[in-house]
Amino acid sequence: VQRGQVDCALSSYISGEEGFEIIATMKEEIVAAVPGFHPMAAMARERGDALPCVDIRCFADSPFVVAAKGNTVRTVYDRIMEKEGLHPTEVFETNNMQVLCRMVCQGVGAALVPISAIEDNRQSAAYFSIYPRYYMHLGMLLPPDRNELSEAERYLAYLVIRNDLKSPIYQRSLNVRAQQILNEFEGGEAP
Repeated sequence: VQRGQVDCALSSYISGEEGFEIIATMKEEIVAAVPGFHPMAAMARERGDALPCVDIRCFADSPFVVAAKGNTVRTVYDRIMEKEGLHPTEVFETNNMQVLCRMVCQGVGAALVPISAIEDNRQSAAYFSIYPRYYMHLGMLLPPDRNELSEAERYLAYLVIRNDLKSPIYQRSLNVRAQQILNEFEGGEAP
């Protein structure tokens, strides 16, 4: 998008990221995942579907499997570790979120993952909200200074917004531009 090779991209991004015009739709929580045998896993299982909220420093001595550099989740991970002054041992790196989650389930290490990546099998891995909570944002990225969108592009954005609003995993985070597009295709104020 920044190089002008595509007109737009549906992507995750970090709040405050520069070099794009953004139609912001949702935000998704980044959570900690640990192998099922981790000392803190029992606490997560006791809570059932509700994720316990813990300080990331609880995992300071755990090895980590990480998303590859350039991945939004990796950028969030790097910022959290820098902010907290943590330097965990990174034992595996991948650009594939499914592989990363499988590595956690197989006991290779802990990881930070989007909440949408939570595995159903809570015996193989346990999950925690991090305090304070961290998010990655979702939306349509456009080239800088791109003010006008075609009706087809606006409709694509609308379809993405409507679909994302149906997901219980995402939290609504519409910016003015996204709200205008939603209003355009639904008329009036959106819920």
